[in-house]
Amino acid sequence: MKPSRILVTGALAVTVAAAGPAEVQQGRIAYLFGDARESGMTMGLKMVDIESGSTVSLTGDREIPISEGTDASYRLAWSPDGRRVAFKMGRQIDVIDVEDRTRQTLNTGEGIPRSPAWSPDGRRVAFSRAPVLSPADMDVFALDVAGGEPVQLTESPGADAAPAWSPDGRRIAFWSSRDNGNRDIWVMDAD
Repeated sequence: MKPSRILVTGALAVTVAAAGPAEVQQGRIAYLFGDARESGMTMGLKMVDIESGSTVSLTGDREIPISEGTDASYRLAWSPDGRRVAFKMGRQIDVIDVEDRTRQTLNTGEGIPRSPAWSPDGRRVAFSRAPVLSPADMDVFALDVAGGEPVQLTESPGADAAPAWSPDGRRIAFWSSRDNGNRDIWVMDAD
């Protein structure tokens, strides 16, 4: 059995990235942390260096009402260049630069966004979004990180969710329950 050690306790979502060419020496983990309270949930984004175990808060704490913070869809994704993390917190997707800590809220439109995924060139983020009154009816959208409106890529009854870009950025895979209630894998053109 290989040796292991605890780096973080109490993480809500975790993503691993290697920053730079020396993957083992420069590995980082980004994770959402949370602390449930009667008044809501305190949440934030932290980053830990895999080798040293040193942890840095990227966002500080943010109070989130329980109705927004407990839908179990906390997801985060590193940008391809390893400089930014897109993360779903409450009813929005934010992008934070891990070096200078600048934070940008993406215009995901009305509804509850989930599962952000970076395009390979780092210019767009795909995500699934559900109407507030019908959280099981999700569709896939894409958005230019520099600004603009989200573009709806799927429209079907049931759920289309968890988008993932092909390495060349030309296609997006996602799971869908549209035909038979099962989570089947579908693929579509990204544009």
